[in-house]
Amino acid sequence: MSTATGDAPQSEVTRQSPTNDPNKIMVLFKAVGDAPVLAKKRLAIDRSQTVASLVNYLRKKLRMGPNENMFVFVSSSFTPSLDTDLGTIFDCFSTDGILFIQYCTTIAWGKSLLRDFLYPAISICLLQLKAYPNEAFKSAYVFGTPVKVLRVQSVRSYVTRILDSLQLSVAGQQEIVLRYRCSDNEDYSDIVFRFQSTTLSSDEDIKADKWKEEFGLVLGKLWIRPPPISASSSLSWALLVRNWFQSDTQFSFRDLFDTEMQTSSSRTCLPVYSMNRYSLNLQVLYIFPKLQPN
Repeated sequence: MSTATGDAPQSEVTRQSPTNDPNKIMVLFKAVGDAPVLAKKRLAIDRSQTVASLVNYLRKKLRMGPNENMFVFVSSSFTPSLDTDLGTIFDCFSTDGILFIQYCTTIAWGKSLLRDFLYPAISICLLQLKAYPNEAFKSAYVFGTPVKVLRVQSVRSYVTRILDSLQLSVAGQQEIVLRYRCSDNEDYSDIVFRFQSTTLSSDEDIKADKWKEEFGLVLGKLWIRPPPISASSSLSWALLVRNWFQSDTQFSFRDLFDTEMQTSSSRTCLPVYSMNRYSLNLQVLYIFPKLQPN
């Protein structure tokens, strides 16, 4: 098993757009993979325009044919819906008054969907844990589910960097673990997102609509089942990546419970969600110290 971790950054204030017109925002394009590079990478565009209009602009400037694919990402973290207003995305994800848009012509659907799920899932958990003030989050719809997405740039960059460290093309089990403490003298708790897919490396037979439906259900579960937290205002947290790259291994709640509990007899494992269908095995669990009797 390998593990990666990092300390979470502090909060910061999002800046306004540098354009003189308050009804316009500044967009900076970045080509990804084999996508052609735009001659003009910056664009001032109306806030009321949608992602679809941005995609049409890119297709026109790059002289793409009607059968050629175009995919866009916001801040390397998620794929927005085509009908979303750019002003709304700017308010959530701009950095120093600029909205960074990555675009590509080919995409690994399974990997993209998984990342699109993990960022808002982590955002919901951080909101529930009161890690940042409410104004640090922005309302959005992800996979048809209303969520609160963290818009603090330093935190978003940190989470994105951790998600980018996932080796999604390698067969095996992987975890994103949100580890937190409510005070310095309190034992840690974990929110575990554990997953395995036989199709992530090839994207064959990806059931995109089914995956989106399942991810939407998980986000809803996280809303109604907040993680355990004590009455404390000194919460600290970090993300870890853990993986098991044995090609023939299956896992279950029992396996995870045995792995986590063998080092401590005073911890509780609470399943939040579990699925094993559509070529995706996904579990979400809360692991926390047992409550001591008064």
